[in-house]
Amino acid sequence: MGDDTRRIKNMLLFFTIITVFVLASQLSVLLIPLVLAILLASLFQPLIIILKKYKIPNLVIVPFIASMSIFVIYLIITVIGDMYSDILRDKDFLIERLFIRFNEIITGINNLVGTNFSKQSDVKSLIEIIDTDFLSFAATGVASVFGSFTGSFLIFSVYYMLLLSGMSNYRRYLVYISGGSEHTELLNTYETVQRSIFSYVIIKSIVSLATGFLVYLICFSFDISYALFWGFLAFLLNYIPSVGSIFGSIPPVLMSFIQYDSLQTVFFVLILIALVQFTIGNLIEPKIMGETLRINIVTVIFGLVFWGWMWGVPGMIISVPLLVLIKLIFEQFPSLRVLARIMGSPSGG
Repeated sequence: MGDDTRRIKNMLLFFTIITVFVLASQLSVLLIPLVLAILLASLFQPLIIILKKYKIPNLVIVPFIASMSIFVIYLIITVIGDMYSDILRDKDFLIERLFIRFNEIITGINNLVGTNFSKQSDVKSLIEIIDTDFLSFAATGVASVFGSFTGSFLIFSVYYMLLLSGMSNYRRYLVYISGGSEHTELLNTYETVQRSIFSYVIIKSIVSLATGFLVYLICFSFDISYALFWGFLAFLLNYIPSVGSIFGSIPPVLMSFIQYDSLQTVFFVLILIALVQFTIGNLIEPKIMGETLRINIVTVIFGLVFWGWMWGVPGMIISVPLLVLIKLIFEQFPSLRVLARIMGSPSGG
């Protein structure tokens, strides 16, 4: 009888998990802004707690922090969105320049080695692939990020302000839901998870900001068009582990190839951007991230595929923060700690 009960519980748990994921996929328009609001609000919770200690009322703290941060985000999205529109408007000209540059390279190869590649047809086919496939994929991916965020900006703002207003009273709320008994353990669990999420988001944001700034600096130094946009794209895609830095490096290198006749200049741009991505992503970030927040590569790839399938490009960007959150929650419960160890990396690799 006990085995039958356990089997029924396992089946119910399995179907519950499936139902949750199906609902999460269907309600992505509501849940993606919520996850982003939770991550952003967690950054400001320590500041809110400090200001509360100085007897500053919530009616002053929450509107000030919310209005300033939302205004900055809206300003950034507006500026970057305008630059993205400029790139789309110039797409035909850029494709034509890319066609000319490939023709020049193949002509040089033909003259150098005495071959006779079919320049026009082969290059035109390659350009069509880049135009219809790569650029369409890139445009769709970037547009989905901007569209999902700007289209749900009001929902995000409401979530964000509600979370900020409630975070200062989290102790009282946790004592209430625990029924007043054994609330210390619940408080410790919440504060451990919150501190870890705060650490992850802060570290990842600083690392991504440094990456984006250095990519912008390289593009600006070589006078590459849309330098600010390429820097912002590198910053944004750096949140996607492993593949994000690669996708963030391709557009500025491709732009330098379009602009400059000298392949030496393009090579320098490629080397500098690759050096920035490698140094920050493989040397600096692992050192400062810490063992607790690290996720092994298998879990990262699974998270990218799963959350990318669930929520598209925005899901890929927030996949690792979600995995870190899940891992931290697992660590707080003895029966689930084995899953946390499976997700983690024993040597930080």
